[in-house]
This record gives sequence, C-alpha cells and structure tokens, in this order.
Amino acid sequence: MLMIMLLVHADEGEELRLTDEDWRDHFWLHTRADDRIEHIRVQVTGSGVKAVFFSASVDRGSSAATVEAICVRALEAMPGSATWEVSYHPTTPGEPPLGDLKSDQ
Repeated sequence: MLMIMLLVHADEGEELRLTDEDWRDHFWLHTRADDRIEHIRVQVTGSGVKAVFFSASVDRGSSAATVEAICVRALEAMPGSATWEVSYHPTTPGEPPLGDLKSDQ
C-alpha cells in the first residue's frame, strides 16, 4: 500500500469552515472504485488541509496521478476554491503521515 500526502492551502486570510470529517467525506465523494484508494486521513489546520491517501496500487506515479485527479474533482465541486493551492508530497511507508490524523476506519 502506498501513501500519498497532499496539502490544500486556501487563499491567505481565508479560514476553512469544513471539519476533518467533512473534508474526508468530500474526498471520498469524489473517489471512484477504480482509483483503488483504501483509506483517507484528513486534518484541517486553519487555512489548510493535510490529507493522506492510502492507495492499493503499487505504482507511486499512478497513485500520485490518481490522488491529484481526486483532489481536482473535489475542489472543482467546491465553490470559491479556484485559487487555492495544492501541493503533493511523497511519503515513506512505515512513517506516520502528518502526525495524529483522523482515519475513515
């Protein structure tokens, strides 16, 4: 299983109103069965969202592309997010991703 981390940054001074659970549910809503995502963990931090996607794929490149596509779909469905920045970060299997994040389990 691979882990792909992403950070979503809202515009400066804009505080995100959704909870960790709301964001997780929003990402799941825009995830397709063929995306092969097993778990999503999310933490809202003021004007940003940290999310870790756990992919059943063994190919890091395709997993990263899949997570990017999920994020694009999720943000396109969210009013006011057109200027938000998204960054993707590789994670090392076995290391805790982003500290204590809430899981969908």
